[in-house]
This record gives sequence, C-alpha cells and structure tokens, in this order.
Amino acid sequence: MEGIIVFLIIGIIVAGIAAYFLFVNYKKYKLILRTETSTISMVYDGFHEVKGRIVPLENQLVSPFAGKNCVYYHFMVEQNQRSGKSSKWVKIINDIRSSKFAIDDGTGKAVLDMSGADVQIKLDTKASSGFLNSADERERSVLEKYNQSNKMWIFEKTLRYTERYLEEGDELYVLGEVNGKEDRNPLFRKSAMPLYVSDKSEKELLGYYRTRMIISGIVIAGIAAFIVWVYSLSV
Repeated sequence: MEGIIVFLIIGIIVAGIAAYFLFVNYKKYKLILRTETSTISMVYDGFHEVKGRIVPLENQLVSPFAGKNCVYYHFMVEQNQRSGKSSKWVKIINDIRSSKFAIDDGTGKAVLDMSGADVQIKLDTKASSGFLNSADERERSVLEKYNQSNKMWIFEKTLRYTERYLEEGDELYVLGEVNGKEDRNPLFRKSAMPLYVSDKSEKELLGYYRTRMIISGIVIAGIAAFIVWVYSLSV
C-alpha cells in the first residue's frame, strides 16, 4: 500500500509540473496569436508586436566560439557528470551578452533592451569533446578564456558546446512593451510584461509553443491514466 501511495504522489507531482508548462506555453501562444503586427512608425508606449532587421548602434561583439561579429550571443558549455549509474548535464559556462542595437522595418527603428528578455533563437554552432574525441585547439582555447579545462585528472571531461548569436541584418520578431524612447526611437524592454525576441517567424513560434502544449497534454493524460490504473490495483 505504501508503494502505491508513493507512485500516486510522484504521478501527481509530474502531472503538476506538466500542467504548469502547459499553462505557460498556452499564455505565450495566445499572446502571439492575438497581437497584431504593427509598423514601427506607428508604435507608441504600450504592448506591441513588430518585425524588422537588426541594425547595430555601437561596436559589435565577437561570439566566443564561432568568432562571429554579432549584437547578441549566448554561449554555453555543459559537462556530463556521472553519479553512480546516473548522469546529468551541468552548465560550466553560460555566457549571455548583448550590445546596443535596433530593428528597422523600413518605416522606422525600434531599440531593444535585451535585459531579461525571453530569447528564442536558432542554434548556430554546436560541438562536443571527451573520451575518444579530444578537444581541439579552438575548444581548448575558449575553455581557457573562461578559466576552464577539458581535463579531469588523466581523463578528458565529456563536454558539449552550443552557441547562438544575432547578426546585423537578421530579421527579428519582437513582442513586448514599449516604455519610453531612446534617440527618438521607441524602446522595447521588459517591464510588467515580458519581452519576447526571436529570429524565428511568427508561424514557427506558434508551431513551437503548440508542440510544447501538445507534449504537456500527452504527459498529463498519460499520468492521469497511470494514476487511475494504480488506484484500481489498490481497491
């Protein structure tokens, strides 16, 4: 009986987590779906959806791994750490940086403050190293810049490297609140409302969040069926 109660508790917790993700993704999906795209020239304070191409407003960054000129990058290195028979990926480097930039849709420019933004951008570079796949010079060099090493005693760490970046001319989808101006241009930044920034199209984003909702729904349905089955065994 105690074993059944434990299974029921675990099932309820997992279903609760899945329900939370369903709710979060549903909110994002509905927000994107119901907000009409505005031209930047007609944007004032308030919540808006705009699209445009990136225009740097200051010296650009250089992405750590690919060495690309960019206005934003997210570079991450994860290490596979084992404990007994299980293993998990742990972040050892998580570097996110942005320079000042705007987007231009042909009618005007809008400045983006990326602090706290919810950024969904495509993966640009990925690599891995470890046993039978020794880290190359580029991978060792970038690890050293972050005071990290590919070595663990006499063996190599199992690492995976991912990098995403936004370049001049990339087309962005932006959904968020305009709060003031900068150089007479509307300024998007996170406030009471979230700021969504993506290099994916609106259609791709809707598909992404729809898929996540479906997966969450399947998990909830599966857990519900499992709970009913476990309960039926106890009566």
